[in-house]
Amino acid sequence: MIVIIQGPIDTEESLNNLELNIRAFCRLKCVKKIIVSCYKNEFTERIDHKNRLERIYIKYNDDPGTKIIEPIRRVPFNLDRQMRTSSIPDWLDIQANEPILKIRSDLKVTGIGLFFIKNIIKKWEKFESKIFVLPVTTTNPSDLNYPALQVCDWFYLMRHSIYKKVFDAERDKKYSYENEISNESGRLNFGVENFITNRILDAIGIKKYDDMWDLDRDKWNAEFNDNFEILPYILCFKSIKYKRVYKNLLASPKMKTLKTTMKVIGL
Repeated sequence: MIVIIQGPIDTEESLNNLELNIRAFCRLKCVKKIIVSCYKNEFTERIDHKNRLERIYIKYNDDPGTKIIEPIRRVPFNLDRQMRTSSIPDWLDIQANEPILKIRSDLKVTGIGLFFIKNIIKKWEKFESKIFVLPVTTTNPSDLNYPALQVCDWFYLMRHSIYKKVFDAERDKKYSYENEISNESGRLNFGVENFITNRILDAIGIKKYDDMWDLDRDKWNAEFNDNFEILPYILCFKSIKYKRVYKNLLASPKMKTLKTTMKVIGL
């Protein structure tokens, strides 16, 4: 398994969290490489990896900034940053069915989370067609109060042949997201998480959608249930950025999370 810890390391807290995650993932024998994909600064120069060079690689990225501003809230989209920092270095030799785990740098994996991940990898032949995500911002596909394709992007676990089609830095350097994401009316066709979900569908051979609002909800619900699994956030992870339980957990598919939990722990 390849682990990608993605995002800025720009505070003492984020540096300490990174060190905890590195130690945690180093305890898993199935982890072949840990890639810390970040931006170079005074904190990243202090990352303690000198004695673990065979397993840890620091990937420094140029900050691409953001080209898109959400028209209603007037906040920048960090899609360019996420797509760049989530990509895998070309030189890394990875098998097509090998698992790739991506986790945000401000998210901490717990001991129970490691147990879940270890069990998934043990049963990888059973799970390799699935996309593992979290319920934090994932909403029930049939809930019309939310846009469709709303799947949390804080954590992904999927096979390499899918992952490399979703996060491809070389392709995206020559690609503009603006036309796909916004339209003439000023309404966004996709949010960041919805855009990435749409790419995942395309990568697994399902026709992409043109819009996150106007689509067949029954079809999307079936695609979600067939291809995604949801890990229990409160047991497996802790955010150092969002101290309280995220409100969208209330709108997440709770039964789906329970079913995934039972599959992973073998009940």
